[in-house]
Amino acid sequence: MKKSPSDFHAHFDRIADLRSVYIRRNRAYYRDIQNWLGYVITADASVIELGSGTGNVIGNLKNRKKTGIDFSSRMLEQARLENHKGKTMISFAEQAERVHAELYKQALAAVEAGHDLKNAEIYICPVCGDIHIGEPNANCPICGVKPDKYRKV
Repeated sequence: MKKSPSDFHAHFDRIADLRSVYIRRNRAYYRDIQNWLGYVITADASVIELGSGTGNVIGNLKNRKKTGIDFSSRMLEQARLENHKGKTMISFAEQAERVHAELYKQALAAVEAGHDLKNAEIYICPVCGDIHIGEPNANCPICGVKPDKYRKV
C-alpha cells in the first residue's frame, strides 16, 4: 500500500515529542555524527539540513550560515520548546517558505491567466532566504538583516 504525504506528516508529528528521549538513548551515535560532521564541514561553509527534525544536529554545528528545514510542524515546535540552538534557523526557514509559497501562488495564477509576473528585480536575504520583489528598503521581516545586505538574483 502506497503511503501518502499526509501519512508521513502524521508519523513525524506523532514521534516529535519522543525525539529527545530517542536522541538521549542513542547519544553515542549522535555524538559520533556531530564529531564526523564537525570534521568534514568547514566552519566557513553554508549548511542546509533537510529533515532537520528538532534541530539537534544542525544546531550544534559551529557554522554561522546554517538552515534546517523540516515539514513536521510538531518537530519544529519541539525544537522551540527544547530551546535547541538550531531553532532560530528552523524558524527563519519556516517563515521564508511561507513567503516562497505565496510567491509561487502568484506566479502560478499569472501563468494560468496567460500572463507573466511584472518585470521586477528580485532580491534574496543571505541569512534566511526571504525573497523581496523590488529593491528592499527595510530590514528583513524574518531575521532583521539590513536591506543593503540583500543580494540581487
